[in-house]
Amino acid sequence: MCIICSQLEVNKLTPWEAARNRMEMLEVIPDEHLEELDKNIREATIRYLLERGDFPVQKNKTLIGTNGSD
Repeated sequence: MCIICSQLEVNKLTPWEAARNRMEMLEVIPDEHLEELDKNIREATIRYLLERGDFPVQKNKTLIGTNGSD
């Protein structure tokens, strides 16, 4: 099991972080493992959305509530 898969399994990476790491390590990951890695990322994405219901987006706090019109 590769480090990306093992980190996904224990929830140390979000699916989006795993996908970014996949792109960075594309030349190092064996071709025969890419299909399994993609499957793991898809499953983690579904699991993330089912558990949390939204995407991991941080709001820019400097724009929230600064002008009194909220």
